[in-house]
Amino acid sequence: MRIFFLALCFLLTPLVLLAQGMDFGRGPVGLLPEPKIELLATLSQTNGQWLLHLDGRIPPGFHLYSIKAQGDLGPKPTQLILVEPKLTPIGPLVESEPQLIEDLALDERLWVHQGDFFIEQRYQKPVNGALPVRGFLLFQVCDNLICLNPIKQPFSARLP
Repeated sequence: MRIFFLALCFLLTPLVLLAQGMDFGRGPVGLLPEPKIELLATLSQTNGQWLLHLDGRIPPGFHLYSIKAQGDLGPKPTQLILVEPKLTPIGPLVESEPQLIEDLALDERLWVHQGDFFIEQRYQKPVNGALPVRGFLLFQVCDNLICLNPIKQPFSARLP
């Protein structure tokens, strides 16, 4: 009877794990590992203004949404948010040329970045000068099937 019980447990355990969404130690079935987004922030000074420039790279198979608003039901646009110091932006937020793709996860045509991209913003030069600039890029990454929760990636830059 013990052998029968042990054999039954041995045979049923994989089925129970699959029913609970586990894939034998690799984590929940269907969840993708969060892609590593590379982000490099640089700060330069020209004509009494600061230019904050963020270079980013998205892994193959994923895309990041543009800074452009994309309709009522579209994803939230990528945002550049400064934490310190509080600087006054000059002009609009600028990005590299996004691509218009058919997003299968949302079943819409949307503006996205794939591979390398940049985002930049000009600011009025602050009175105190050379403080480090700290903030984060708020964005959402998707592949052609699912979208991950919004990511808040911090950055820091100072004048050279």
